[in-house]
Amino acid sequence: LMIFNVVAMLGYLIVIFFPYWQTALIGAALFISWSAISLPAIMSAISKILPDKKRTMGVTMHSLVRRLPMALGPVLGGLCIQRWGEINGIRAAFSISFVLAFIAIFIQQFFLEDIKAPTPPPTNPFAALKNAGPALKKLLVSDILIRFCEQIPYAFVVIWVIKHLNRSPVEFGLLTTVEMATAILIYIPVAYLVEK
Repeated sequence: LMIFNVVAMLGYLIVIFFPYWQTALIGAALFISWSAISLPAIMSAISKILPDKKRTMGVTMHSLVRRLPMALGPVLGGLCIQRWGEINGIRAAFSISFVLAFIAIFIQQFFLEDIKAPTPPPTNPFAALKNAGPALKKLLVSDILIRFCEQIPYAFVVIWVIKHLNRSPVEFGLLTTVEMATAILIYIPVAYLVEK
């Protein structure tokens, strides 16, 4: 998780120091990868920490906690853009993200340091692929592509709504907050029903 955070932080720095659309794409590939690549590590931690009967609720709580910054971030980012303009506002928002990612590294190391894997992880990450069947390999590739593809349009949807629909960044942020709040309200009852 620390490596994934550092990769995301590198993406934030690229956007902060090089405010061009070409470099924004490179930076986005790096900070979007956190969500796509870190999920297996987080799910593994949840499965090691929680008993079988509580894993569904654990995954739900993880999804819920993930949605909180996804609900607040667009509003705060919109306020930054409205206050300081596109370039400096985006720099300010990504600077905040950089600091929060730095703090997250220490929180993760503090809370996850006692989790021991039952077997030592392979030193070569591609060694696990040799043991996976063809169906699992296809599933892995499709999951990685889906997660990247679902994240990439977010930034472009924001630009489209602001530029072509003449909505303010804060207004777009509020709409995103409504979306995330709806997801949060649905997670817990669904997880409860799944456990039953």
